[in-house]
Amino acid sequence: DVAIAKLGAAEADLVVAQKSLGDSVLVAPMNGIVAQRHAQPGERVPLDAKVVTVVDLTRLELGASVPAARIAQVKVGQPVAFRVDGFGEREFAGRIERINPSTAAGSRTITVYAVIDNPEGVLRSGLFAQGGVILERLENALVVPASALREESGQTYVYALEGGTVRRQTVKAGPGDGAGNVPVLEGLRAGDVIVRHNLGLLREGAPARVAPSGAASVAPAAAR
Repeated sequence: DVAIAKLGAAEADLVVAQKSLGDSVLVAPMNGIVAQRHAQPGERVPLDAKVVTVVDLTRLELGASVPAARIAQVKVGQPVAFRVDGFGEREFAGRIERINPSTAAGSRTITVYAVIDNPEGVLRSGLFAQGGVILERLENALVVPASALREESGQTYVYALEGGTVRRQTVKAGPGDGAGNVPVLEGLRAGDVIVRHNLGLLREGAPARVAPSGAASVAPAAAR
């Protein structure tokens, strides 16, 4: 009986020793790259201390602020296009995965989170980006510079040049693409000539002529 009791005690000690041995081996919960080391070899650390920080670059998350007035147009699953500082004009893409249920204190903006597939590891954690959510895609839309549009009494219009005179043309414009281009859904046709820059109020019927750099032609293009 004494020998059996000693055997049981030894087996219990073995379990404790095996657990201690297992605790001495650190296993990462995911594949990744060690971004930061919080402890040095041989250093004694408590059980809940950080030892290393592991980063998985194959799938990143982008957090961005959206004005509360536009959040009703943002949906989970919508595509996101953005540019990252340091990568020039290169454009990256992702999709919205979740939307914060409340606004940020003091800013009246809502944070949305997009997932970015980054299999080549080109992007890094902590970078700054600028971009937008693609709410709608219009193919072969008529696009005009945003500077050509004017608003008055709730109406949007442009100044068109027709027959050597200035004509005020009411238009229906869509959302801009963030690069200074705005699609015109109604009111203009391809080939119409409009005043490109905001010159203030122009007199209806005033004589005008087209200078090489003084007007812009409406052309079909793809707008987002």
